[in-house]
Amino acid sequence: MYRFYCIFLLFLINACKDTPETSTASGKNSLDSVDPIIENYESRLDSLIPMLQVEFNVPAVAVGIIKNNELVLDTVYGEHQLGTEAPKNAIFNVASITKPVFTAGVLKLVKDGSWDLDEPVSQYWEDPDLENDSLAELITSRHLLTHSAGFNTNWRWQNEDGKLQLNNTPGRKFSYSGEGFEYLKIAIEKRYDKDMGALMDSILFEPLGMKDATFHWIPEEDFSRFAKWYDGEGNEYETKYKTPHANAADDLLISLQDMSKLLIALMNKDFLGEELTNEMFKTQLDKNSNSAMGLGWHMVPNGFYKEEKALFHSGSDSGTQAMTLFFPNSKSGLIIFTNGDNGLLIYNQVIKNLIMNGNRLIQLMNWSSKPPEVKAVEESLLDNYSGSYRTNLDRIMTVKKVDSTLLIGGEGIPGLELYAMSDHKFFPEDYERIFEFKENEEGAMSFKLYDEADNVILSGVKEEN
Repeated sequence: MYRFYCIFLLFLINACKDTPETSTASGKNSLDSVDPIIENYESRLDSLIPMLQVEFNVPAVAVGIIKNNELVLDTVYGEHQLGTEAPKNAIFNVASITKPVFTAGVLKLVKDGSWDLDEPVSQYWEDPDLENDSLAELITSRHLLTHSAGFNTNWRWQNEDGKLQLNNTPGRKFSYSGEGFEYLKIAIEKRYDKDMGALMDSILFEPLGMKDATFHWIPEEDFSRFAKWYDGEGNEYETKYKTPHANAADDLLISLQDMSKLLIALMNKDFLGEELTNEMFKTQLDKNSNSAMGLGWHMVPNGFYKEEKALFHSGSDSGTQAMTLFFPNSKSGLIIFTNGDNGLLIYNQVIKNLIMNGNRLIQLMNWSSKPPEVKAVEESLLDNYSGSYRTNLDRIMTVKKVDSTLLIGGEGIPGLELYAMSDHKFFPEDYERIFEFKENEEGAMSFKLYDEADNVILSGVKEEN
């Protein structure tokens, strides 16, 4: 299902300062090691994760470590369903990590010779909303898998008319869009006359032995292994978990072990072949000066630790936060699945504590330039901004003054601290997102949330007490 707060994957607060850097602050990694993951990862996790789970009300945290292209650790801390200890093979909804997994399946079709990355998909499918737009005839699979098809919103319902729109020439500009992956899914289903989920079972999951991965719903006998969803206070969401249809952009169900099988197969370069795997891992499109897009994966091409590049994708929906991060040159990786709104507050701390130069890596992943300086603002302004806001998604976002910062929260929103860059603009420390507070035309306090391209991705109006 589409759970609207996926935009909040872009936030966290910096809760833990004990971080390994190139100087081997952890004391457990060799200076000549090319593997960015520290050697004493298990003891670090055992001391860190339970503490963070209590602090942030996240019931279950699954962590997988790959070294030398082998899964060397697969642990699930806590309870995947309150009152029940999580099994190692717990099944998580990983939200947008669905996208690179779907991409691997598309590339398998390319490897088999039945699909072409660079031919227009319009020969199989053209969305009715774009029937009068000649740019639609230029869209290729490569564009759709790199978020460069020309859609400027994640979903069409975010446009005023609720229709899909092309705002840029395909291939020219990065703009994150789940619509693009669903667009490609429909074209593939038209071409092969087969449900996408069933197709991915046969060409991707079955060959790799990924028995706990599905684009559909799990068998009822496996529901006891499903990680239910919990809010920032640790309360279970009252929702229907069953996904209605296979989605190429969201709602993949998978275990830690199965995700590792895919990463290992990709880094081995045997499943897709060396040429196509290299194509997946190389820069297809620059997002900014720090990060780029491969095929399906975001990447930091270089600059965070020796000559290593980092490929990654996060997933964020109400009650589920996940991160998959791997380093193809050293054939190592880190997988983190959680079942709470505040899970991303945990996975970033894991990156900072287990990855050499982890702070630097997070900055390169999430900022196009150096973060702004923090400014001091009057307490009266912070008081004025505090309150409950009704967002354009018809949800409530809370804003509270905490010392000299603002702390936000709400349904599907992890608690994150905002720092002032001016009297009216605030930012989370590790992510390039700007909150602007000001009075609207009716005189009510309001906010707008801007992404790195200055697009408004969320807005709201303060409710009266």
